[in-house]
Amino acid sequence: MSTATGFGTRVHRIHMAPDLPGFIEQQRDGKGYTREFLGVEVQIGRFSRVVLSALNAPDLAVVTTVNVLAKLLDKHKLMRRVVAGLANSVLKPIAIYKSASTSGSIVVLSAEIVGERPLIGSFVLNKASASGRQNVHWMTSAYPKENDGKFAQWERDGLLLWKAHPGTSLQQEAR
Repeated sequence: MSTATGFGTRVHRIHMAPDLPGFIEQQRDGKGYTREFLGVEVQIGRFSRVVLSALNAPDLAVVTTVNVLAKLLDKHKLMRRVVAGLANSVLKPIAIYKSASTSGSIVVLSAEIVGERPLIGSFVLNKASASGRQNVHWMTSAYPKENDGKFAQWERDGLLLWKAHPGTSLQQEAR
């Protein structure tokens, strides 16, 4: 675990681990979340070369905070295994869109299905890290999205940035 000073508090960065979502829930159910705990940065992983090339983005760590992960568990009611597996879902998208609501952000569509709805993630690319270290790709949220024609509408609106070739997994394309 590394530390740095940022925004007047000590900021830590940890790597996503399978047991981290359970630990976050234990903190909530025990004494509650502390401000310092919620501010801990969590490195989820990295986007593949294929995704980075499609986005013309630098190869940076994909990072979020414990606060965002807590919201995924509490507000969006994602199961622990889904949160722990973000590197294998939202970091391996089947389509990427410009955000219709937030300038400079992207939305990734994963192949992960949660309660009959596809899991999406929203990101700000090449953002300054709170720890003051190298820039990161910042995950702002992830949740199951109602598939009511929204993705087709985003394509019609010209928001599609990249789409995996039908029948080809992202792992095959990355070779």
